[in-house]
Amino acid sequence: MVFSFAAFAAVAALAVAQVAAAAVGGTAVGFEFELTPEAVFERARLAGLKTEEEGKEKDARRKAVFLGAMPGVPQAGGEMRTRVSFFKGRVDGVTLLVGGADREDALVLQEFIERKYGKPDAEKTVFSYTVKSWNEDDSKVVLSHSDGNVLTLAHTHTGLRKKRREREIKRDKIKDKRHPVQRMIDGDYSKPDYIE
Repeated sequence: MVFSFAAFAAVAALAVAQVAAAAVGGTAVGFEFELTPEAVFERARLAGLKTEEEGKEKDARRKAVFLGAMPGVPQAGGEMRTRVSFFKGRVDGVTLLVGGADREDALVLQEFIERKYGKPDAEKTVFSYTVKSWNEDDSKVVLSHSDGNVLTLAHTHTGLRKKRREREIKRDKIKDKRHPVQRMIDGDYSKPDYIE
């Protein structure tokens, strides 16, 4: 069986286009929520992203860091990394990190997000940092930047993050062996199961 280079190139271009369409359709920076780690690594490989870090964290959390950004996400001037975090084997957040970004890079990414989600729901400037957020039904997009520093575009699944935080607080309460009176004195006896 003989394959031509043109046929191979056409199949490769189709695969990359499908990855780009699926990735940008899921979250603001690529990868749909609740994907398995295997699917994430396969999509990153097909998109040409190099795996920089594949680590496991505590409490059933795991994260992966890829060099670059998924196709369809605007390219910024600085060094780009895509960080995907998992909880119980599913994607619960995707973050784009751009080192050495300037205001033009932030504006390009803001326009990209506004085309998808509209105007920001909240905007705040503290010192030299500007933070803008978009709240969706089950997710939140946050764009933060400061000139010359790291620009961060994070898209998180609020339901999965809430479950993860509840689990962390529950484990902390179980590990806490202090006497109830001491916990009251310390001020965290009646801490709720979930803190936003």
